[in-house]
Amino acid sequence: MNLIKYLYQQSWKMLLFATALSVTGGLCATGLVAVIGEAITKGQQQSHLGWIFFGLCFGFFVTKTCSEILLLKLTQATIFGFRTTLSQKLLAAPFKQLQALKKHGLLLILTKDVDTFIDAFHLLPLAFGNAVIILACLGYMAYLSLPVFLIFALCLLVSLVGFHLAERKPLMQLEKVREEMDMLYKHFRSLIEGSKELKLNATRGKMFIDKVIAPGALALKHSYVKGMVGYT
Repeated sequence: MNLIKYLYQQSWKMLLFATALSVTGGLCATGLVAVIGEAITKGQQQSHLGWIFFGLCFGFFVTKTCSEILLLKLTQATIFGFRTTLSQKLLAAPFKQLQALKKHGLLLILTKDVDTFIDAFHLLPLAFGNAVIILACLGYMAYLSLPVFLIFALCLLVSLVGFHLAERKPLMQLEKVREEMDMLYKHFRSLIEGSKELKLNATRGKMFIDKVIAPGALALKHSYVKGMVGYT
């Protein structure tokens, strides 16, 4: 919901127009299912169904393409605003707060955290368009058979609740990944700042890699695998 809020603040008109196009594309996709179902049910050639089919295909292609382009432009504008706003907030933050985060923490926020946020924005147009198609198909299912729709909706609701309960433990594990990544960035910063001294003493440099960098990277790997396996 926060992503939608960011897009709405950026340009509510463009978001509304993209939503209307996505809804139209979803209706076209649902219409294709209806046309195919009617052609199979009647079992005879009907020329008007062919024209309707190609018209819906064209409408789906145009609306889906235009909606994704609009959402892509909107998300990129939002990402630009997010980066500049975040930089301004960092400069305006109290010095004690910045000291508490430390340089490696700030670096992690400006790199990995921002990249994660941007990846979510990049997937948003695809997820938005697919969500509209799914809702339109569910509506068509309800129109064809309300009992079947209710049974399917109940199964879907149970699956969503089960997934939500099952993902709690992996999410906690991924929070641990974030903490270990913060520590690993701290070690990387120490490695960069102390590279001159470590080069002068090869034994100390090897010990720093073996005793500090490698264990941190290994712990991060195990935590990440545990977190992602929990989703499968």
